[in-house]
Amino acid sequence: MSRTDNIWSQCALFGVSGLIRDLVEGGQEIGTVDIYFDPKSLKREHFEAMEETLHSLVAPVVKEYATIRGSSSLQKLVIRKIEPVKEARIRGLS
Repeated sequence: MSRTDNIWSQCALFGVSGLIRDLVEGGQEIGTVDIYFDPKSLKREHFEAMEETLHSLVAPVVKEYATIRGSSSLQKLVIRKIEPVKEARIRGLS
């Protein structure tokens, strides 16, 4: 795995986890989470490791965090899909 993959995945995991934490702190209910990424930025092997971490570690840990904080905002939390997307096009900037 390249060093850029490692940095990318660590940033993505931190970002997703931080966002969920912030939503819990703000009392927002969180249901389904979909994550889309640029496939050129992440090799398959690293993608699979990151996907496993999100499903088996991040989701259970943030649910436990919400319970400790007395929040029921994560009862329906599901990380549904993590998939690549093609490059986005911005209207008027082709």
